[in-house]
Amino acid sequence: MKYAWMLALVVGVGGCAQSDGHRWTPLQISLMGPVQLVPWSWDVYGLRLDVLVGENRDVAGVDVGVGSMARDMYGIQAVLGPAQARDVVGLQIANAAAAWGTLDGLQVAGLCGVGSSPMPQYKYAADSISPGRPAGRARGAQIGIGMTYAEDMTGLQVGAVTGLLIVWPMSNSADRMRGVQIRLFGWNKSKDLGGVQISGEMNSVDKGRVAGLQIAGVGNLGAEVKGVQVGGIFNVASERMGGLQLGGVMNYARNLSGVQIGILNINRGKGLPFFPIINFGFGGEEPAESEPPPEAPRPIPKSPPAPSSSPQEATT
Repeated sequence: MKYAWMLALVVGVGGCAQSDGHRWTPLQISLMGPVQLVPWSWDVYGLRLDVLVGENRDVAGVDVGVGSMARDMYGIQAVLGPAQARDVVGLQIANAAAAWGTLDGLQVAGLCGVGSSPMPQYKYAADSISPGRPAGRARGAQIGIGMTYAEDMTGLQVGAVTGLLIVWPMSNSADRMRGVQIRLFGWNKSKDLGGVQISGEMNSVDKGRVAGLQIAGVGNLGAEVKGVQVGGIFNVASERMGGLQLGGVMNYARNLSGVQIGILNINRGKGLPFFPIINFGFGGEEPAESEPPPEAPRPIPKSPPAPSSSPQEATT
């Protein structure tokens, strides 16, 4: 009986075969790469212990250690170094966490990435994009000391430090953001924002649409803004501003439909082009820079063509 647990462990690690032919094990212990109990092509349904770096196809359960690589991760991936997977459903805790495909859950790390990532892609990534699932989609939250990034984010991004200033600035970044971005130092960035950006320094949606609220200690940048901008020094809406700009020094809108409150208020659309303290704008379309010449009218035929007079002609 004293060796019964060892026998059970050996039998369990021996694994079982799934219906698709892939083998799985309830326990994986990995030193690094191929030096592990079972090959990387096996799935792990249970516990994986990564002494240095563990590598497996799919992992469902708990994955702990120093470094972790998996195709799909379901459960908890908690390591001291990098944690990488294609699709993640659950929790990633790591020095650097990357989901190449999608995230449904929570990332807590120094660097968080969903989609493109600053970390090199793991070597078993030939099928790194899951069929039928959009790459870079995140639903949940990213909490990072440094950078957080997702191509399509619905949820929450929180970041702290700004990094090496201009050399390697840290930011919360999402191409499409639906939710809240909060940054203590550094930038919040998006190309299409529906929600809230709060930063101790800067918020930027300078090439896209803002629908919601921007609050920054220094300034806010937006292209088409519908909502409110509150900046410690300045606010900019480079295309249209519909709503309120409240700036400590300067507010700028190319086409304002709303109110500007600040020391300097500039509106290039209808209304007062410049006014201190408070300014109002009434929107309207800006005139086109150059109007194309009108198209010449087409000649009207004098009479319609005569119909065919014989059935033979009508059928030809």
